[in-house]
Amino acid sequence: MKPDPDLKSIERKAFRAFFNDGLLEMLIGIQLLSIVVGDILDVIGVSFRWNCLAIAVAFAVFIWAKNWVTRPRIGRVVFGEKRRKNRRRLQILIILYLLTLGILLAVWIGRGPSDPISGFGAMAGQAAAAFLFFTLPFGVMAWYLADLWLLIPALLGFSNEVFRDMLPKPWIAMLTCGIGGAALVIVGLFLFARFIRKYPQPEKEV
Repeated sequence: MKPDPDLKSIERKAFRAFFNDGLLEMLIGIQLLSIVVGDILDVIGVSFRWNCLAIAVAFAVFIWAKNWVTRPRIGRVVFGEKRRKNRRRLQILIILYLLTLGILLAVWIGRGPSDPISGFGAMAGQAAAAFLFFTLPFGVMAWYLADLWLLIPALLGFSNEVFRDMLPKPWIAMLTCGIGGAALVIVGLFLFARFIRKYPQPEKEV
């Protein structure tokens, strides 16, 4: 028996509403801007690890906002079997991806370079790193959320890593990730303000 088209439409609207709060745009924008900040820190001789800490804080704020700002306003939504299967696949991919990144991070810390990409050297290695750090995760997100705009940060991050040696730091990062990241943060703030107005905080029952 096929699902009711009306139910599928309602589910699709609820799914989009949950991700239409601007938080994801702001998170990705901050990630892109962090690449620029990382290059600037490297130029002035400050450890890139402080930038990684800032990204971790941004993720923590994103998760907090999803649970304490977005979810109370639209309620808890139970999606259909197809989306639940996709979510389970996404969880498996995230675990495998984090394990891979953890291994690479352990190797990086063991080697101790100031720049996490410096060990790749050649353009082919930089392209492989760009695919792992940007194209793959954003591509998976674009598939799961069915939003092709997520391919834009994937392209920006990929371009930055591949062409990073064409100009002195941090100019390539500023021209790619800097402009794109700032635009995403601005768009995210606009969407967040619209979401707050559209879905006010429900009053607690006395």
